[in-house]
Amino acid sequence: FVSTGTLRIPAGEWREVVELVQKFVKWYSPSNTPVHSQVMLHNGEIAGTTDLIDGSSIWDLKSVYNIEPTYPLQLGLYGLLYSDMHGKPPSGLGIIHLTKRYATPQVIPLDVKQAMDNAQVLFDMWKLVKRLTA
Repeated sequence: FVSTGTLRIPAGEWREVVELVQKFVKWYSPSNTPVHSQVMLHNGEIAGTTDLIDGSSIWDLKSVYNIEPTYPLQLGLYGLLYSDMHGKPPSGLGIIHLTKRYATPQVIPLDVKQAMDNAQVLFDMWKLVKRLTA
């Protein structure tokens, strides 16, 4: 929807999913920058698929009741992968919290540097464990 402006919900989709998608569509305002959805980022060791890249800002859509403390690590890893691929960090990182209990999606911007620094620690630890258990 964000890339093309068209929406197709398959017949038989769960009612809750349909309601959340409709809530997002009503809330969403097209950007003046190119928006891409489901973009794979990678660095040769790990990869991840982002929900949205708006210009050079990465957004992850979460349709859970509560935002988990690990979600910024996920976005930070996306930031590291983006930086590896584009030679510069993303201009923004954030979560779009879409849940039944809120009338509209909640936008949660993250501190790009902090999220990427924390993710780097996690990535380095993963590489250490991989090396020690090889």
